[in-house]
Amino acid sequence: MDVYEKVNFARAALKHCSAGHSDHIFLLHILATSLQCRFHQQGTIADLDEAVILWHNVLDIRLLGNAFYATSLHELALCLSDRFMKLATAADLHDTIKFERVASELRPPGYPDHVESRTCLANLLQLKLKGRGTIPQLPRPSDPTFSLQMKKLVRNIAFEVLRAFPFYVSRNQVYNELLLSASALANLLPTIHIHGVVSTYFRYVTLSRRWGRFEPSLRDIEGRVIYDMDPTDGLSKLRSFCVASCQHGYLWAWSDTCFVDKDGSAELQEAIGSTFSWYRQSSLTTVHLADVSEAGALTSSEWFRRDWTLQELLAPHTILFFIREWSLYKDCTSSNHKENSIVISQLEQVTGIRSRHLTHFCPGVDDA
Repeated sequence: MDVYEKVNFARAALKHCSAGHSDHIFLLHILATSLQCRFHQQGTIADLDEAVILWHNVLDIRLLGNAFYATSLHELALCLSDRFMKLATAADLHDTIKFERVASELRPPGYPDHVESRTCLANLLQLKLKGRGTIPQLPRPSDPTFSLQMKKLVRNIAFEVLRAFPFYVSRNQVYNELLLSASALANLLPTIHIHGVVSTYFRYVTLSRRWGRFEPSLRDIEGRVIYDMDPTDGLSKLRSFCVASCQHGYLWAWSDTCFVDKDGSAELQEAIGSTFSWYRQSSLTTVHLADVSEAGALTSSEWFRRDWTLQELLAPHTILFFIREWSLYKDCTSSNHKENSIVISQLEQVTGIRSRHLTHFCPGVDDA
Protein backbone atom coordinates (compact mmCIF):
# COMPACT_ATOMS: atom_id res chain seq x y z
CA MET A 1 0.00 0.00 0.00
CA ASP A 2 1.59 3.31 -1.09
CA VAL A 3 1.25 6.60 0.76
CA TYR A 4 -1.71 7.77 -1.34
CA GLU A 5 -3.64 4.58 -0.60
CA LYS A 6 -2.84 4.96 3.11
CA VAL A 7 -4.22 8.51 3.13
CA ASN A 8 -7.41 7.45 1.34
CA PHE A 9 -7.82 4.40 3.56
CA ALA A 10 -7.41 6.39 6.77
CA ARG A 11 -9.81 9.10 5.58
CA ALA A 12 -12.49 6.56 4.68
CA ALA A 13 -12.03 4.66 7.93
CA LEU A 14 -12.29 7.83 10.02
CA LYS A 15 -15.66 8.69 8.42
CA HIS A 16 -17.07 5.44 9.78
CA CYS A 17 -15.33 5.59 13.15
CA SER A 18 -16.86 7.68 15.93
CA ALA A 19 -14.67 9.86 18.13
CA GLY A 20 -15.20 7.56 21.10
CA HIS A 21 -14.23 4.38 19.24
CA SER A 22 -11.04 2.62 20.36
CA ASP A 23 -9.61 2.80 16.81
CA HIS A 24 -10.23 6.52 16.35
CA ILE A 25 -6.91 7.72 17.74
CA PHE A 26 -5.06 4.99 15.85
CA LEU A 27 -6.60 6.15 12.55
CA LEU A 28 -5.74 9.78 13.34
CA HIS A 29 -2.15 8.66 13.85
CA ILE A 30 -2.10 6.75 10.53
CA LEU A 31 -3.59 9.66 8.58
CA ALA A 32 -1.25 12.25 10.12
CA THR A 33 1.83 10.10 9.46
CA SER A 34 0.74 9.34 5.89
CA LEU A 35 0.09 13.02 5.13
CA GLN A 36 3.55 13.91 6.38
CA CYS A 37 5.07 11.19 4.18
CA ARG A 38 3.14 12.52 1.19
CA PHE A 39 4.41 16.01 1.96
CA HIS A 40 7.99 14.68 1.82
CA GLN A 41 7.24 13.22 -1.62
CA GLN A 42 5.22 16.07 -3.12
CA GLY A 43 5.96 19.14 -0.98
CA THR A 44 2.26 20.07 -0.75
CA ILE A 45 1.94 22.34 2.26
CA ALA A 46 -1.78 21.52 2.67
CA ASP A 47 -0.83 17.97 3.63
CA LEU A 48 1.45 19.31 6.33
CA ASP A 49 -1.16 21.77 7.61
CA GLU A 50 -3.67 18.95 7.96
CA ALA A 51 -1.11 16.72 9.69
CA VAL A 52 -0.43 19.45 12.28
CA ILE A 53 -4.17 19.73 13.01
CA LEU A 54 -4.49 15.95 13.33
CA TRP A 55 -1.59 15.72 15.80
CA HIS A 56 -3.24 18.44 17.88
CA ASN A 57 -6.41 16.30 17.84
CA VAL A 58 -4.42 13.29 18.99
CA LEU A 59 -2.97 15.29 21.89
CA ASP A 60 -6.45 16.49 22.86
CA ILE A 61 -7.48 12.84 23.26
CA ARG A 62 -4.30 11.54 24.89
CA LEU A 63 -4.03 12.73 28.45
CA LEU A 64 -0.73 13.90 29.92
CA GLY A 65 0.84 10.83 31.50
CA ASN A 66 -0.24 8.50 28.71
CA ALA A 67 2.71 6.37 27.55
CA PHE A 68 2.38 7.75 24.00
CA TYR A 69 1.86 11.40 24.88
CA ALA A 70 5.56 12.29 24.52
CA THR A 71 5.72 10.45 21.19
CA SER A 72 2.72 12.40 19.87
CA LEU A 73 4.33 15.67 20.97
CA HIS A 74 7.51 14.69 19.17
CA GLU A 75 5.59 13.85 15.98
CA LEU A 76 3.80 17.22 16.11
CA ALA A 77 7.17 18.94 16.58
CA LEU A 78 8.53 17.15 13.49
CA CYS A 79 5.57 18.37 11.39
CA LEU A 80 6.04 21.93 12.60
CA SER A 81 9.75 21.67 11.88
CA ASP A 82 8.99 20.53 8.32
CA ARG A 83 6.61 23.47 7.89
CA PHE A 84 9.23 25.87 9.21
CA MET A 85 11.70 24.49 6.66
CA LYS A 86 9.15 25.11 3.94
CA LEU A 87 7.75 28.51 4.95
CA ALA A 88 10.38 29.92 7.34
CA THR A 89 7.67 31.07 9.77
CA ALA A 90 9.24 31.99 13.11
CA ALA A 91 6.09 30.90 15.01
CA ASP A 92 6.51 27.34 13.74
CA LEU A 93 10.10 27.18 14.99
CA HIS A 94 8.98 28.60 18.36
CA ASP A 95 6.23 25.94 18.67
CA THR A 96 8.57 23.18 17.49
CA ILE A 97 11.01 24.00 20.28
CA LYS A 98 8.18 24.32 22.83
CA PHE A 99 6.69 20.89 22.02
CA GLU A 100 10.06 19.15 21.67
CA ARG A 101 11.14 20.54 25.04
CA VAL A 102 8.05 19.08 26.74
CA ALA A 103 8.55 15.76 24.91
CA SER A 104 12.15 15.72 26.09
CA GLU A 105 11.15 16.40 29.69
CA LEU A 106 8.65 13.54 29.56
CA ARG A 107 11.44 11.20 28.41
CA PRO A 108 13.82 11.09 31.40
CA PRO A 109 17.32 9.51 31.25
CA GLY A 110 16.91 5.79 30.67
CA TYR A 111 13.80 6.27 28.54
CA PRO A 112 14.33 4.59 25.12
CA ASP A 113 14.04 7.86 23.15
CA HIS A 114 15.67 10.18 25.71
CA VAL A 115 18.85 10.77 23.69
CA GLU A 116 16.90 11.32 20.45
CA SER A 117 14.67 13.95 22.12
CA ARG A 118 17.58 15.82 23.68
CA THR A 119 19.60 15.77 20.45
CA CYS A 120 16.63 17.02 18.42
CA LEU A 121 15.96 19.79 20.92
CA ALA A 122 19.63 20.83 20.95
CA ASN A 123 19.68 21.03 17.14
CA LEU A 124 16.54 23.18 17.11
CA LEU A 125 17.93 25.54 19.74
CA GLN A 126 21.19 25.89 17.81
CA LEU A 127 19.22 26.66 14.67
CA LYS A 128 17.26 29.36 16.52
CA LEU A 129 20.42 30.87 18.01
CA LYS A 130 22.33 30.85 14.74
CA GLY A 131 19.54 32.04 12.51
CA ARG A 132 17.47 34.07 15.01
CA GLY A 133 14.39 32.24 13.80
CA THR A 134 15.15 32.39 10.07
CA ILE A 135 15.91 29.45 7.83
CA PRO A 136 19.44 29.09 6.41
CA GLN A 137 19.66 29.91 2.72
CA LEU A 138 20.27 26.40 1.40
CA PRO A 139 19.06 24.74 -1.82
CA ARG A 140 15.48 23.45 -1.66
CA PRO A 141 14.32 20.07 -3.00
CA SER A 142 12.66 21.95 -5.88
CA ASP A 143 15.98 23.60 -6.76
CA PRO A 144 17.80 21.71 -9.59
CA THR A 145 21.06 22.06 -7.66
CA PHE A 146 19.61 20.44 -4.54
CA SER A 147 19.78 16.85 -5.79
CA LEU A 148 23.37 17.17 -7.02
CA GLN A 149 24.55 18.81 -3.81
CA MET A 150 22.75 16.26 -1.64
CA LYS A 151 24.20 13.34 -3.60
CA LYS A 152 27.70 14.75 -3.30
CA LEU A 153 27.32 15.38 0.43
CA VAL A 154 25.85 11.92 1.14
CA ARG A 155 28.53 10.25 -0.98
CA ASN A 156 31.42 12.04 0.75
CA ILE A 157 30.10 11.29 4.23
CA ALA A 158 29.35 7.66 3.30
CA PHE A 159 32.93 7.19 2.03
CA GLU A 160 34.25 8.65 5.28
CA VAL A 161 32.11 6.31 7.40
CA LEU A 162 32.88 3.26 5.24
CA ARG A 163 36.65 3.60 5.37
CA ALA A 164 36.87 1.18 8.29
CA PHE A 165 33.73 -0.80 7.42
CA PRO A 166 34.45 -4.59 7.22
CA PHE A 167 31.95 -5.37 4.44
CA TYR A 168 31.62 -5.69 0.72
CA VAL A 169 29.08 -2.94 0.00
CA SER A 170 27.39 -2.22 -3.30
CA ARG A 171 26.82 1.54 -3.67
CA ASN A 172 23.55 0.98 -5.53
CA GLN A 173 22.42 -1.40 -2.80
CA VAL A 174 22.11 1.35 -0.19
CA TYR A 175 22.54 4.69 -1.93
CA ASN A 176 18.91 5.55 -2.73
CA GLU A 177 17.71 4.67 0.76
CA LEU A 178 20.53 6.67 2.33
CA LEU A 179 19.81 9.67 0.12
CA LEU A 180 16.11 9.62 1.02
CA SER A 181 16.61 9.31 4.77
CA ALA A 182 19.57 11.69 4.98
CA SER A 183 17.90 14.46 3.02
CA ALA A 184 14.55 14.33 4.82
CA LEU A 185 15.65 17.07 7.23
CA ALA A 186 18.71 18.21 5.29
CA ASN A 187 18.18 21.89 5.99
CA LEU A 188 18.38 21.34 9.74
CA LEU A 189 22.11 21.46 10.47
CA PRO A 190 22.66 19.45 7.27
CA THR A 191 26.17 18.02 7.65
CA ILE A 192 25.64 17.01 11.27
CA HIS A 193 22.27 15.45 10.47
CA ILE A 194 23.47 13.56 7.40
CA HIS A 195 26.61 12.29 9.14
CA GLY A 196 24.40 10.99 11.95
CA VAL A 197 22.00 9.28 9.52
CA VAL A 198 24.82 7.62 7.57
CA SER A 199 26.69 6.54 10.72
CA THR A 200 23.52 5.12 12.25
CA TYR A 201 22.62 3.34 9.01
CA PHE A 202 26.01 1.58 8.91
CA ARG A 203 26.11 0.44 12.54
CA TYR A 204 26.96 -3.26 12.51
CA VAL A 205 26.94 -6.31 14.76
CA THR A 206 29.78 -8.86 14.94
CA LEU A 207 29.45 -12.55 15.76
CA SER A 208 31.74 -14.54 18.03
CA ARG A 209 31.28 -18.30 18.46
CA ARG A 210 32.95 -21.67 18.18
CA TRP A 211 32.99 -22.89 14.61
CA GLY A 212 30.76 -25.87 13.89
CA ARG A 213 30.21 -28.11 10.90
CA PHE A 214 29.81 -26.59 7.44
CA GLU A 215 30.39 -22.96 8.37
CA PRO A 216 29.32 -20.92 5.29
CA SER A 217 32.07 -19.13 3.38
CA LEU A 218 31.94 -15.98 1.28
CA ARG A 219 31.68 -18.12 -1.86
CA ASP A 220 28.74 -20.06 -0.35
CA ILE A 221 26.55 -17.04 0.31
CA GLU A 222 27.73 -14.48 -2.23
CA GLY A 223 24.75 -13.23 -4.26
CA ARG A 224 22.34 -15.55 -2.44
CA VAL A 225 19.59 -15.14 0.17
CA ILE A 226 20.63 -17.14 3.22
CA TYR A 227 17.01 -17.81 4.23
CA ASP A 228 16.46 -19.69 0.96
CA MET A 229 19.46 -22.01 1.40
CA ASP A 230 19.52 -25.51 2.93
CA PRO A 231 20.03 -25.10 6.68
CA THR A 232 23.38 -26.63 7.62
CA ASP A 233 24.60 -26.23 11.19
CA GLY A 234 26.70 -23.20 10.30
CA LEU A 235 24.03 -21.60 8.13
CA SER A 236 21.35 -21.99 10.83
CA LYS A 237 23.68 -20.20 13.21
CA LEU A 238 24.22 -17.41 10.67
CA ARG A 239 20.46 -17.02 10.14
CA SER A 240 19.78 -16.82 13.87
CA PHE A 241 22.56 -14.26 14.24
CA CYS A 242 21.05 -12.10 11.49
CA VAL A 243 17.59 -12.32 13.06
CA ALA A 244 18.97 -11.39 16.49
CA SER A 245 20.81 -8.41 14.94
CA CYS A 246 17.60 -7.25 13.27
CA GLN A 247 15.63 -7.61 16.49
CA HIS A 248 18.12 -5.28 18.19
CA GLY A 249 17.66 -2.67 15.46
CA TYR A 250 20.68 -3.21 13.21
CA LEU A 251 20.82 -3.56 9.41
CA TRP A 252 24.33 -5.01 9.10
CA ALA A 253 25.76 -8.19 10.60
CA TRP A 254 29.36 -9.47 10.20
CA SER A 255 30.51 -13.07 10.57
CA ASP A 256 34.16 -13.85 9.90
CA THR A 257 33.68 -17.07 7.91
CA CYS A 258 31.54 -15.48 5.22
CA PHE A 259 32.81 -11.89 5.05
CA VAL A 260 36.48 -12.65 4.42
CA ASP A 261 37.71 -13.97 1.08
CA LYS A 262 40.08 -16.70 2.25
CA ASP A 263 41.12 -17.41 -1.35
CA GLY A 264 43.00 -14.09 -1.42
CA SER A 265 46.08 -14.23 0.81
CA ALA A 266 46.43 -10.43 1.01
CA GLU A 267 42.81 -9.95 2.07
CA LEU A 268 43.08 -12.78 4.57
CA GLN A 269 46.17 -11.21 6.17
CA GLU A 270 44.44 -7.81 6.27
CA ALA A 271 41.40 -9.38 7.94
CA ILE A 272 43.54 -11.12 10.57
CA GLY A 273 45.31 -7.86 11.32
CA SER A 274 42.07 -5.85 11.37
CA THR A 275 39.91 -8.17 13.45
CA PHE A 276 40.47 -6.34 16.74
CA SER A 277 39.57 -2.95 15.24
CA TRP A 278 36.50 -4.38 13.50
CA TYR A 279 35.20 -5.80 16.76
CA ARG A 280 36.14 -2.58 18.56
CA GLN A 281 34.17 -0.44 16.09
CA SER A 282 31.10 -2.68 16.11
CA SER A 283 28.00 -1.37 17.86
CA LEU A 284 27.36 -4.80 19.35
CA THR A 285 29.14 -8.15 19.52
CA THR A 286 26.88 -11.17 19.78
CA VAL A 287 28.47 -14.20 21.47
CA HIS A 288 26.72 -17.50 20.80
CA LEU A 289 27.40 -20.16 23.42
CA ALA A 290 26.06 -23.22 21.59
CA ASP A 291 27.03 -25.57 24.43
CA VAL A 292 25.22 -23.69 27.23
CA SER A 293 21.62 -24.58 28.04
CA GLU A 294 19.10 -22.54 30.04
CA ALA A 295 20.25 -24.23 33.22
CA GLY A 296 23.93 -24.09 32.27
CA ALA A 297 26.65 -21.68 33.33
CA LEU A 298 28.48 -19.30 31.03
CA THR A 299 31.80 -20.36 32.58
CA SER A 300 31.42 -23.96 31.33
CA SER A 301 31.44 -23.03 27.64
CA GLU A 302 34.21 -24.15 25.32
CA TRP A 303 34.07 -20.65 23.83
CA PHE A 304 36.58 -19.59 26.51
CA ARG A 305 39.09 -22.13 25.23
CA ARG A 306 39.21 -21.09 21.55
CA ASP A 307 42.05 -19.09 19.98
CA TRP A 308 40.19 -15.91 19.06
CA THR A 309 38.12 -15.46 22.20
CA LEU A 310 40.50 -13.07 23.98
CA GLN A 311 40.31 -10.21 21.47
CA GLU A 312 36.65 -10.84 20.68
CA LEU A 313 35.92 -10.53 24.40
CA LEU A 314 38.09 -7.49 25.10
CA ALA A 315 37.71 -5.43 21.92
CA PRO A 316 33.94 -4.68 21.84
CA HIS A 317 32.41 -2.03 24.04
CA THR A 318 29.04 -3.82 24.00
CA ILE A 319 28.48 -7.60 24.24
CA LEU A 320 25.43 -9.81 24.57
CA PHE A 321 25.74 -13.53 25.38
CA PHE A 322 23.21 -15.88 23.80
CA ILE A 323 22.85 -19.54 24.76
CA ARG A 324 22.06 -22.63 22.67
CA GLU A 325 18.54 -21.64 21.53
CA TRP A 326 19.47 -17.99 20.93
CA SER A 327 17.90 -16.61 24.06
CA LEU A 328 19.81 -14.15 26.25
CA TYR A 329 21.98 -15.74 28.92
CA LYS A 330 20.07 -16.06 32.22
CA ASP A 331 17.34 -13.87 30.68
CA CYS A 332 19.50 -10.82 31.44
CA THR A 333 17.56 -7.89 30.05
CA SER A 334 20.60 -5.61 29.96
CA SER A 335 21.50 -4.11 26.58
CA ASN A 336 25.17 -4.77 27.42
CA HIS A 337 26.38 -7.72 29.48
CA LYS A 338 29.60 -5.82 30.19
CA GLU A 339 27.45 -3.61 32.42
CA ASN A 340 25.91 -6.59 34.24
CA SER A 341 27.71 -7.26 37.52
CA ILE A 342 26.73 -10.96 37.64
CA VAL A 343 28.05 -11.64 34.12
CA ILE A 344 31.23 -9.64 34.75
CA SER A 345 31.88 -11.61 37.94
CA GLN A 346 31.56 -14.88 36.01
CA LEU A 347 33.84 -13.58 33.25
CA GLU A 348 36.46 -12.65 35.86
CA GLN A 349 36.21 -16.15 37.31
CA VAL A 350 36.70 -18.01 34.04
CA THR A 351 39.29 -15.73 32.40
CA GLY A 352 41.29 -14.42 35.35
CA ILE A 353 41.01 -10.93 33.84
CA ARG A 354 40.11 -8.04 36.13
CA SER A 355 36.71 -6.43 35.61
CA ARG A 356 38.19 -3.03 34.67
CA HIS A 357 39.91 -4.64 31.68
CA LEU A 358 36.81 -6.61 30.73
CA THR A 359 34.70 -3.49 30.62
CA HIS A 360 37.20 -0.84 29.45
CA PHE A 361 40.14 -2.57 27.78
CA CYS A 362 42.75 -0.36 26.13
CA PRO A 363 45.44 -2.03 23.98
CA GLY A 364 49.01 -1.44 25.12
CA VAL A 365 51.90 -2.93 27.05
CA ASP A 366 50.49 -2.09 30.50
CA ASP A 367 49.13 -5.15 32.34
CA ALA A 368 49.93 -7.35 29.34
